[in-house]
Amino acid sequence: MIIADLNDVGRIHGGRTIFRGLSWSLQDGERIGLIGPSGAGKSTLLRLLAGLDKPDAGAATFRRGAAVASFPQEYAGEPERAVIDELLSIREDIAALERALSAAEARMADPAVLADANAYDALVIEHGELLDQFEEAGGGTLRNRAEGLLRSLGLEEEAWLRPMRALSGGQRKIVGIARCLLSDPDLLLLDEPDNHLDLRRKAMLERVIREFEGCVVVVSHDRYLHDETVGLIVELEHSRETGLRLRRWNGNYSSYAAQKELALLRQRQDYCGQQKEIARLEAAIVRFKVWASVVVDERHIKQARKSSARSTVWRRSSGRSWNAAGCRSISGRRCAAAQAWSISVRSRRGSGLRRCCQLRARRL
Repeated sequence: MIIADLNDVGRIHGGRTIFRGLSWSLQDGERIGLIGPSGAGKSTLLRLLAGLDKPDAGAATFRRGAAVASFPQEYAGEPERAVIDELLSIREDIAALERALSAAEARMADPAVLADANAYDALVIEHGELLDQFEEAGGGTLRNRAEGLLRSLGLEEEAWLRPMRALSGGQRKIVGIARCLLSDPDLLLLDEPDNHLDLRRKAMLERVIREFEGCVVVVSHDRYLHDETVGLIVELEHSRETGLRLRRWNGNYSSYAAQKELALLRQRQDYCGQQKEIARLEAAIVRFKVWASVVVDERHIKQARKSSARSTVWRRSSGRSWNAAGCRSISGRRCAAAQAWSISVRSRRGSGLRRCCQLRARRL
């Protein structure tokens, strides 16, 4: 089932078009590694999926009721807030229920309410309804889940009551990731979550991502993280038509690298075949045009024009395909054979016509 869909979206920042015409559908349960050159727009794309930014063109739609959690490259939190309170603050709905319960309990101790039986009965019913909502939202187990996430990600217990400003960069990363997971998202977006983490905590992060039941998108420059956590690679690559495009590759990063290499080899083989065909057509052009200058035959002239048109088409298609592989295009250049023909025909046109007249005279 589709959880999020981007349809022909575009994003412009500071007068520069980052991308346009991008389409992407994310399915529930997918584990996706988003890769591409630095500065290509991966973080911008994640912000669109998180709903933090609106596309300048196209539309971003989400499944009704879907919850999205996004983790940025750098996370600081509230500097003076304790670590455990920073985690619990992600569930504002539960915090609001706790405040309502506290207010209801304070009113139950009010002598005026105790003296009014009807008011007290109504308050008891309200308190019971709030308790039911609190339990359904998971408020009774929220703190235990928060502590369990901190343990699974390797944050020591003595750091749970420290303020966020006292933590290192790696520890703040752990708190931010745990905060995202505590919100029970259907779509989890992680932008370079392994930065500042040591090997032990990276292994814990890999396990947490593998155990996540929803759809997850991971941006990372660590190929081993992609190998251990994702089953689909989405590459943000350059395109001549739209600037950037998304290309899907099934498998982890190692599988992507092998498939990409094979695709480039096939593209180079196609280019070499096109160059051979271009050379054959241009040689035929030279022959037909020389024959047309020596023997006045309309058939040779038509054949030369047809071959010239085919050669032009091959040159253009060859230039486009080779550019896609990152190599130099030769479309638009005149080949050496055509240049040699233009020189030789001009120099031999007069002698060719004289030989033609001599042949005709002998026949007569």
